[in-house]
Amino acid sequence: MKIRRTAILLLCILLISNAITFLATSFFHLRTLHSIYLDKETRLLLEAQHLIKEGYFGPVDSQELTRGAIQGMLNSIDDPYTSYLSPEQVEQSLALQKGSFGGIGVKIQEHDQGALILRIFGETPAERKGLRYGDVIVEVDGDLVAGENLTRIASLLRGSVGTSVDISIKRPKEDALLNFVLVREDIEIPTVRHKLLNNEIGYVEISSLSSQTADDLRAALRELDKEEIKGLIIDLRNNPGGLLRAAIDAAEILSSEGKVLQIADYEGNIIDEHHSSALPLDYPAVVLVNEHTASGAEIVAGAMKSSGAPVIGVPTRGKARIQQLRVLSDGSGIRYTTSMYLIPPEKDLEGKGIQPNYYIETPEEYLFRFLSIPFAQTFLDLLLGSKELYYKINLLA
Repeated sequence: MKIRRTAILLLCILLISNAITFLATSFFHLRTLHSIYLDKETRLLLEAQHLIKEGYFGPVDSQELTRGAIQGMLNSIDDPYTSYLSPEQVEQSLALQKGSFGGIGVKIQEHDQGALILRIFGETPAERKGLRYGDVIVEVDGDLVAGENLTRIASLLRGSVGTSVDISIKRPKEDALLNFVLVREDIEIPTVRHKLLNNEIGYVEISSLSSQTADDLRAALRELDKEEIKGLIIDLRNNPGGLLRAAIDAAEILSSEGKVLQIADYEGNIIDEHHSSALPLDYPAVVLVNEHTASGAEIVAGAMKSSGAPVIGVPTRGKARIQQLRVLSDGSGIRYTTSMYLIPPEKDLEGKGIQPNYYIETPEEYLFRFLSIPFAQTFLDLLLGSKELYYKINLLA
C-alpha cells in the first residue's frame, strides 16, 4: 500500500511539473511570437483599435473599424492605383477578369436617377424582356438607386445564376415606370466585336482585356481575313485595360516581330520582357484611341504604333503602372502597384500616354450615344495612302 501511495504521489508531481513546464514554455513562446511578428507599428494599431472598441461611448462596428484602418494605410502611400476594395468590388473585378458573371446582360453608366443603360448584350435576359438603350434603372428589388455608385448598382443587378431580380425603369417619353422581373443567367462579356466596313475594311473593337480576349481577337481576324479585307481598324477607345497577360497576348497578335514591352521595378531595373514573333499583317492597319484608353489598352496601342500602324485620336490616359489584386480573408481585397511597364523604345508612359499620329477629338455625345463619328481622313484612304478626304463610320450600336 505504501509503495502504491508513493507511486501515485510521484505521478502527481510529474504531472504538475509537466503542466508548469508547458505553461511556462507557452508563455515564453507567445511573448517571443509577439516580439517577432508584432512590430512597434502593428502593436500601436492594435492598441488604438482596442481603445476605440473598449472606450468609445457609442457602438463600434469592428469590421468597419478594421476596413477603415486598411483604407487609411493604403491612402498614406499616395498612389492613385493602390486601393482597398470591398467584397462587392472584388467580386466585380474578378468577374471582369474572367469574362463572365451572373447577371441580366446590360452595360450601365451613372445617372442622376440611377443607372443609364448604354448597351444591351445579345441573347440575355435584358434583351428578351425588352429593355432598351436609354432606359434608366431607378429601382432594384424595391430600393431606389439614385445616388448609389455604379459599383453598388452593378452588384445589385448581379447574383447567382437562376435567381431573380425586380427592376423599375424610366423610359424616355413615358410617364409611368416600367417594371420587369428578370432571371439572372451566366453572362459572357464580349470584349471583342467586329464587322466589315465599306465591303473592304475590317473593323475590330476591343472594349476591355479579359482572359477570353486573345481567343476572340484571333477568331475575329480569321473571319475578316475570309472577306479579303484591304485594311484593318483596331478601336481601343474607352478601353480601360484589364489583365496584363491579355494585353500582352493582344499586342503580340497585332504587332509584327519585335519587342512588345518591358516590365521594370521602382528603380527602373528590367525584370521581364516580352516580344512578338508574329509576321506583319497582310494589310495596313490603324488604331483608334482616346483619353479613356488606358493601361493594358495602351500596351496594345503602343505595340501597334511601334510596328508602324498610325494612331488616330487624342493622347491616351497614361497609366503605365501594373497592379496586383490580393483577396483578403473576408472577401475584400487590396489592389496595389507592383511594377511599371515600358513600351518600345523603352518609354515610360505614366502621365503622358500614347501620342497619336493624327490628332482628332471624339464628339462628347458619342461617349453616351454611340453615334456616327467624323474623323479626319477617310480610314479607307488613310489605310491605302491618301490623306485628303473625310469619312464617317457608324460604330457597333
